[in-house]
Amino acid sequence: GIYWGYVKSWWPYRDDQNVLLLHYSDVRMDLKGNVAKIANFLEVYLSPSELDVVVDRCSMDHMRKVEYFSNIFRFLFVQRSNFQFTFFHFTGE
Repeated sequence: GIYWGYVKSWWPYRDDQNVLLLHYSDVRMDLKGNVAKIANFLEVYLSPSELDVVVDRCSMDHMRKVEYFSNIFRFLFVQRSNFQFTFFHFTGE
């Protein structure tokens, strides 16, 4: 599909110094470690307290609390299966 074609197109560059490939499930399992990895890749220094703030603001709990993101969660349901995303629109009924 479209997703795998996109991934495949970047795969030859995965070891290039200016390319960082991340897997969604890895980020979900270790958000703090991956935020630190991204900061390091971008050569951005984050103090421990700054790292904690970024991790908090990127968390699912935080996004559910913020009105913009909570509206998205209210209307979209994401079903992950076989690395594909399916979106459903809830009508509120």
